[in-house]
Amino acid sequence: MVRVGTHALSAASSATLWDRLRQHRGHTGGRDPGSGNHRASVFRRHVGAALIHRDGQPPGLLASWLDRHGPHPGWAHQETALEMAVSRHIGAMPVLWLTVPDPATRAAVEKNSIALTSRLADGQDQPSPGWLGHHAIPGQIRQSGLWNVEHVTQSCRPGFLATLHQLIQLHQ
Repeated sequence: MVRVGTHALSAASSATLWDRLRQHRGHTGGRDPGSGNHRASVFRRHVGAALIHRDGQPPGLLASWLDRHGPHPGWAHQETALEMAVSRHIGAMPVLWLTVPDPATRAAVEKNSIALTSRLADGQDQPSPGWLGHHAIPGQIRQSGLWNVEHVTQSCRPGFLATLHQLIQLHQ
């Protein structure tokens, strides 16, 4: 497991899991098939920055990529190519999901799943040597073994595994 995420953490939210996954994966059709929008997905932003770092791309591309307002002059073409690389990388990842009935429980499952698997908290598993996250800009990603920065240092709540087991049993 290299990423934990959720959607619709408020009762008023109309977001769906599949819409959120599409934001992360990128476009499969439309005017820019294979592209995406890293300014709408922090996951895409982290993956793209790690690709830039790993591949020794110019610092100007990283500065442009990390600017949440839009590409810097002269970097739009390189950002488009990078969006496609990010889409390929994320698109190759398998997805496992769990139906969680309400926003408060969803938030607790996300937080505790991150804590359970983060090497900065309760997690014990080393990321594979070839994991792109070793090149991530935030130290929390490199050190935790997850593409997450929130909750990576928190401990898992006592009883969480029992709650997780119950949720899994509901959907078998």
